Amino acid sequence: MSDWFVWWLSIEVVALCALPLCLLAFSRLPDRGYTLSKAFALLVVGYAFWLLNSVHLLPNHRGGIIAAMLLVALMAAAAGWTRRDALIDWCRRNWGYMLAVEVAFFYVFAMAVWLRSLVGQISGTEQPMDLMFLNAATRAEHFPPIDPWLSGETVAYYYFGYLIVAMAGQLAGVDTQIGYNIGFGMIAALALVGGFGVVFNLVKLHEPARERARVQVDTQQRRRIAVPAGGSGEREHGAANASLLQDTGWKPYIFGAAGALMLVAMGNITWLFKYMAGLGIAGDWLYDWIDVEGITSDQPMESWYPSEFFGFFGATRIFRINDAEPPFRVITEFPMFSFLLGDLHPHVMSLPFVLVVAALALTFFLSDEPLDLAFWLARPLLFAGSAVLLGGLAFVNTWDIVTLAFVLGLVALVHNWILRPEPDNRGPARDSFDVRDVQLIGIVALLTVGVAIFVLALLTPGPLLTIAVIGGTLAWLAAFAFYLLKGNSWAALAETAVRTVSFILPLTLLAVAAYIPFYESFSSQAGGVLPVVTRPPGVTVPGTRPLHILIFWLPLVTAFAPFVALRVLEQRARVTPRALLWAAALSVAIVVAWAALFVVAVEIVDTTKLTGASGFVDQILDRGVGWIAAIMLGALLAAAILALWLEATRDDRIERAPLFSLILGTTALLLIMGTEFFYIDDVFHVRMNTVFKLYYQAWLLLAMAGGFALYTLASNWRLEMSRERVYRYAWSGAVIAVMAAAALYTVGGTMNRVRPYDAAGNRIEERRGLDGLARFPADELAAIAWLKEVGDGQRVVIAEAVGNDYTLAGRISASTGVPTVLGWAGHEDQWRGSSAPRAGRFEDIQSLYQGDMATVERIVNKYGITYIYVGELERTTYGEAALAKFKELPVAFSQGTVTVYQAAPAAVVEAEGTE
Repeated sequence: MSDWFVWWLSIEVVALCALPLCLLAFSRLPDRGYTLSKAFALLVVGYAFWLLNSVHLLPNHRGGIIAAMLLVALMAAAAGWTRRDALIDWCRRNWGYMLAVEVAFFYVFAMAVWLRSLVGQISGTEQPMDLMFLNAATRAEHFPPIDPWLSGETVAYYYFGYLIVAMAGQLAGVDTQIGYNIGFGMIAALALVGGFGVVFNLVKLHEPARERARVQVDTQQRRRIAVPAGGSGEREHGAANASLLQDTGWKPYIFGAAGALMLVAMGNITWLFKYMAGLGIAGDWLYDWIDVEGITSDQPMESWYPSEFFGFFGATRIFRINDAEPPFRVITEFPMFSFLLGDLHPHVMSLPFVLVVAALALTFFLSDEPLDLAFWLARPLLFAGSAVLLGGLAFVNTWDIVTLAFVLGLVALVHNWILRPEPDNRGPARDSFDVRDVQLIGIVALLTVGVAIFVLALLTPGPLLTIAVIGGTLAWLAAFAFYLLKGNSWAALAETAVRTVSFILPLTLLAVAAYIPFYESFSSQAGGVLPVVTRPPGVTVPGTRPLHILIFWLPLVTAFAPFVALRVLEQRARVTPRALLWAAALSVAIVVAWAALFVVAVEIVDTTKLTGASGFVDQILDRGVGWIAAIMLGALLAAAILALWLEATRDDRIERAPLFSLILGTTALLLIMGTEFFYIDDVFHVRMNTVFKLYYQAWLLLAMAGGFALYTLASNWRLEMSRERVYRYAWSGAVIAVMAAAALYTVGGTMNRVRPYDAAGNRIEERRGLDGLARFPADELAAIAWLKEVGDGQRVVIAEAVGNDYTLAGRISASTGVPTVLGWAGHEDQWRGSSAPRAGRFEDIQSLYQGDMATVERIVNKYGITYIYVGELERTTYGEAALAKFKELPVAFSQGTVTVYQAAPAAVVEAEGTE
């Protein structure tokens, strides 16, 4: 049976184990989260397997994984037993929808795996690194794994995504060199179907048949009353949703698919200019002005698509960091590029799990109760499960937990504002605390201090930010205590804020606590927040050109910006100068905070991280046209905030789907705007990684919001205005034109990737198939298979040639998961934030291959080396003469050009179980 088909069956079994938990957790959604059930199950089962293995209760092989699945299945059965009739009835009524989702996932998965098989070799870029982590997660005896590129040290990276793919591969019985490509296809399929699910639910919630589920407002008494679909409590939601999909029309499906394609399969519009260049339209003046990597007036087109080597790559290298030639550029990656490139990176693997947490936020938003501490106390199982889902984001891709925690907090803030009690219902203020108040303050204090300690440990901020965190913690505790005493007389906004913090704070802390074994081995290179400024030799172009903002974001903004405008225009009578000022306050605050941080960092703290930065006036002048980009982003952010406020405070109706879309879009714009002025310091000391990570998150959020925006603008336009039809047709034409331009990257870039040309313009005939190591020499493949067999997990250590990053250095350890003394040194520095852990290793391995036997013995003993690997790379790097000394050692493996020498005494090897 084909490997990918067995893999698909394995995913289905995993999903079935956790299905009752998924249907219960997302009971308020129209489809109960069924489109996200596979990603949900993989995360939950993966968590159970990882945690139990970390405490040495389950082994890391198929039996241990099956045991974790059975445990989750028992928990799901116990949780679903009391509601079994409602769950069974829902499945019975909606089996057609479930079947459609399964068919869609099967075909998307098969298509993604097939496309990956066309370029299945695991080589180039950072794919060897990803294979290394995948092998480490597969071969580790216990988690965290030993770092295959730094023997004796555990992995200091967020590796949960690799663990989940490795878990699926072990269940399917697929070797990692094949599982890498199938797992990549699985992530693509989960993301596409999950993206469809989020937008589908938003559209379905907004359909006329669903309007009875919105929050209705009594305009006479100005009192908000939550009216859930079908009843007043959570238990009734199953019955209400049971028939929900029976009257589903075509709109949720069409716009759900549109949102999914925007999220996963759409590019930016760089390839519009690439095609123009290939067709000879315009000259150097245009493409020099555009200044995007890989776009020149002499664009080669051997066929109907651009045919230069790796032509799809330049779409993610738009912004300059400096004016050198060639310039160093920021990474502006988006999902379609990720799937073309084929790097199994954490930010790619996190896609489906981010969607799960986004759907969880939507579920909370549909609650008929305030979101506060009492909400969690009444639902301890939901509290624990939500923490596992949110905390898993940090383990898959640490950047994601901050953004999604912010989304959850903003959802809670808006929701609590909508359900705020009227002043007459708050009761009198009190003069003293009772015992319950003291207990509650103690609990909140522990939670708050815990979160503050985590933030300080994770970000390792400078003095200014440290003071801000500590001061903010104390201010919050004082505010909470005062709220308990006098809160009933507070304004509605203050009460809403306190409720919101009491909701998100415990969730965030438990989300971190649930993954403590991961944080114990995790290292962060984050060095605090710094302002984006001009300074040599790093950042010399601090602001982004407006043109580059448009090139990257136009496809998504074309959908979302008119949606924002429409929501504002619908209530333009309520727009006052004061409202406009408050809406613009955040954009202005970002710029003010940037100026203050720069002045403090340079003039007061005098941080060496900004050494060479010119004065404040020069910083303002040097940004140049970057201020235009900032004004564009600031205006759109202000408009989104204004629309969000208008929707949350309207008297006639409160509609959850538009509000949620505005929350997602506003968060995305805040991320984009923030990268113009701030960055997280790292080993590169520039904003490259900050833009890279936050742009990726913003793309996801804007795509989900954009899918719903397309639905609203195309089929639910309620604004009455002169020439309405003209505006609608103009917008529709603009959307079609921009989406067509974005699709050029999707179609042309795919062809450029799967039918590649080399740098000389010659067509490359690649070996097709899912075996990522098929192009390795046969002798090395035999040695790799032998090492996997005798490696016994990660108990042995090998020596192999060292070299620079992005070379063949570390190829054997990456392909087996067996630790070597040193792999890619530069990447180890990035993961650990320092070069100290690998100090001296590069030189030691060079000495081992080039020195005498006394040196060999010393280094073997120093690192506990079991085997010394000698292949073609070692011969070309160190020379035959230097390697001749190894003939004094016993030969453990030999085939053709590869010889593996046994370095450790035989008794040691036997004790380690390697023979």
